[in-house]
Amino acid sequence: MRNMCMVLMLFMGAGLTQGAQIVQNFMIPSSGTPASVNFMNSTDVARFDPLLGTLLSINFDLEGTINGTQFIDNEDNNGIVNGTGATTVQLNLSNASAGHLITVAPVASFTFTVTGDSDVNPDFQGTDFASNSFANVVKSANTTISDAMVLGIFSGPGNITLNLSALGSFEVTPGGNLATLTFTQGLARGTITYVYNEAPSTAEIPEPLTMLLIGGGLAMIGLRKRGRFERSQAA
Repeated sequence: MRNMCMVLMLFMGAGLTQGAQIVQNFMIPSSGTPASVNFMNSTDVARFDPLLGTLLSINFDLEGTINGTQFIDNEDNNGIVNGTGATTVQLNLSNASAGHLITVAPVASFTFTVTGDSDVNPDFQGTDFASNSFANVVKSANTTISDAMVLGIFSGPGNITLNLSALGSFEVTPGGNLATLTFTQGLARGTITYVYNEAPSTAEIPEPLTMLLIGGGLAMIGLRKRGRFERSQAA
């Protein structure tokens, strides 16, 4: 009986592939040129087809890129030497049903020196003013999601929408009476990878080695039965 169970397990295992993957690339640009520090956009990707097998997890790789310009106008009588400014744009990838998926936050930093205030209102010019342009500032992140609810949302026919929202912030050190202004453009590139167990094919023909093992197991079972039959006849 033990040999028979081994043969059945070999036969049932034929055609099962674990850890198969489907990879899709996507790109989501910012809205507007130039965009304000905050923006939103979206793109569609194909859902996982359940006929292919059982979805185990979804891997997200996200690369955020920002470009833009930072402006500082000093409104204080005291100047600033070797001050620092930094624009951070938090890029959040989400889906309306699944919620937040992954975040990446590129940071553009610079150093500036400005004199004390030389005008009444911020005019973003003169010696109390500084600006900095930045290009192709990149930050990457990745995550794996295996929550059953999210896997269900990403499974089925058709496409699913990925939303990208950008939330920007600008920090200056040292602080003080400063007027700041930032414009950014950005985009997110990434991949979504479906990791799944491939469904076995009932029409698949076992490989020669599998057939040999099955045949050998059946032959051993037959010999054992024949041996017991001959011993009973001799008795």
